Amino acid sequence: MRYYPYGQERWNNGASVTDFGFTSQRSEKSFGLMDYNARYYSPVLGRFISPDSLVPDPTSSSGFNRYRYARNNPLLYVDPSGHCVVICAVAVLVGLALVVSTDQAINDDIVAAEAAQGSTAYRDTYPSDEQGMIGLTLMTLGFLGTAMGQGGLVEEPSERMDPNDIKYSQKYYSKTGSIRNENGEKIGDYSVEQNIQDLKDDPDMDLPPIRIFRKEELMNKWGPMTDPDTGYSGDPKNLKNGEIYTLDHRRLVAYREAGRDSIPVQWATDDEIRENRFEFSTPNFGEEIFPQEK
Repeated sequence: MRYYPYGQERWNNGASVTDFGFTSQRSEKSFGLMDYNARYYSPVLGRFISPDSLVPDPTSSSGFNRYRYARNNPLLYVDPSGHCVVICAVAVLVGLALVVSTDQAINDDIVAAEAAQGSTAYRDTYPSDEQGMIGLTLMTLGFLGTAMGQGGLVEEPSERMDPNDIKYSQKYYSKTGSIRNENGEKIGDYSVEQNIQDLKDDPDMDLPPIRIFRKEELMNKWGPMTDPDTGYSGDPKNLKNGEIYTLDHRRLVAYREAGRDSIPVQWATDDEIRENRFEFSTPNFGEEIFPQEK
């Protein structure tokens, strides 16, 4: 069985005999949710359905989004408890260390029991057994958290990236845009030129995170799309497999022009990518984008 980054099934051969799935969590298939111990998680939404009772990292503003899963970066992190994320590579290393140390701990238990009884002793379950199981679980979570998509180890960007590593998915960008509230209502305007100047004037300033996605071959099956309002047309086949693209081109242009080398990012959902594929019009696999002259 294979999964998309946030846990939706990507491929299933129908041979599973367990209800444990994505990152070894129990699946409640009748509800479409997964049991992450402290709370339930929706792989369709890519979010927990209830807020975290803890704020694990109060130094990060995004940490106060208590519904997010694995810092919005599920290929770098896992969240085995529903409370605290674990870096996949760290999970593997810690798990391996616990497993390696378990064998010696078990031998020490047996020697101590034999010394106390003066003969060969049978052994009940010792604490070292639990340590070994914890180690194996951490290793499993670590490998499952990183071995996604193509079935191998995949390196994914964290919550910040170099903007030069992100490509444009469309051919043109408009020099101005609208500021809208959470209900989609227009509350103001902005320009790319002003954003560039603001970023240059204040090195600590960040614009809102830009949405990014990694192009996969299966996206080609979605086919081309034309936006009925603008008439713009795009096709996933215009994007190169394996590359990271954005859906927020004006912000990426501003960051690049301002000379930034680290910007905030967040993974776009499958629905966002599918619904915006009319933008996939780049003629050069996203290496350049051109201002739209009106």
